[in-house]
Amino acid sequence: MVCIIFCAIIMLFIQQITSLAKMESESAKLAIWLTRIVFAYKMIFWTPSFLPGYGLRAAGDVKFSMITSTLSMWICRVVVTIFLVHTFHMSL
Repeated sequence: MVCIIFCAIIMLFIQQITSLAKMESESAKLAIWLTRIVFAYKMIFWTPSFLPGYGLRAAGDVKFSMITSTLSMWICRVVVTIFLVHTFHMSL
């Protein structure tokens, strides 16, 4: 809920933020578009990527939980990066 609230607050003021930064119109549009993509990613992948590790850590398994949470976060980031590159023809 906290993540959703903070993302919503930033989205309310994103126009003002880009104008305070004195961005050109194309740069501002790109910044707003990328902010929306990042916020959507956070809501879908970022929070659940921590759940397996935290669940195992709560059960008392520290070593395997660290491997699991590291792999799940890394896989989510790589999958989203590959998706963005191929879908929107971005370059790395």
